[in-house]
Amino acid sequence: MGCMTKTITPEFAERENIFRFLVVDFGAASCSVIMYYRKLDQKTMTQISQIYTCPGGNFLDWKLLEHCADEFQRQYGVNVMVDCASVHRIRLACEDAKIRLSTAKFCQIKIGNLKNYGQDLAYTLTLAAFEDICGPVVQTIIEQMRIAIQAVEGSSGGSNSLRILLLGGGSRIPLARKLIGWAFPGIMERSVLGYAEEAAALGAASFGGHSSYNVARTTRKTAVPQPAPVAHQVTYSNRHSTYD
Repeated sequence: MGCMTKTITPEFAERENIFRFLVVDFGAASCSVIMYYRKLDQKTMTQISQIYTCPGGNFLDWKLLEHCADEFQRQYGVNVMVDCASVHRIRLACEDAKIRLSTAKFCQIKIGNLKNYGQDLAYTLTLAAFEDICGPVVQTIIEQMRIAIQAVEGSSGGSNSLRILLLGGGSRIPLARKLIGWAFPGIMERSVLGYAEEAAALGAASFGGHSSYNVARTTRKTAVPQPAPVAHQVTYSNRHSTYD
């Protein structure tokens, strides 16, 4: 909801006849999918679906890690997954490879002298292989998106009134943009893709500030009266202001 207040104004939504927003926050730990609805006579957004969750960007790193571990075992007959230090080094390399493949067709994964094995991992990961490895993870997100849409289908018009907002760090992965764009042609809002992380951060800050304001008001209304300070006791209670 915070992202929508900072990126898509009610005037834009009304002009484009948009009533529903499917927010897909593709973060590191998880990906959340939520449907929101804007009423014709209101400028506020209302959540109209439960929160659907699925694996996030870290799961892509783990799938790449498993692939590289299989490749290392194929080359040297050694299972590196039993060594925590080796797993950590490979995971960092896979995370870097995922980022580099956002702008390249292939990248080199090189890890020298893996602990306890004395062997180097040298592997060329192509974009096509990356898509084959991580495509099923994005498909899981797409299935959750379909479930969220079907759960509220018919409550606020046809597909022309729907926009998909792809946010979070995972939104920068071309594979995610491509597969989601293919699955839902013409309804993914591309105006936020260039600054999806900043949009989500601004929205979260706005939402957090609004929540803090409400908490302050509630605290003031329900505060328990405090006893008057005794003589010679220093008090700072009058130095703090409370939101009205």
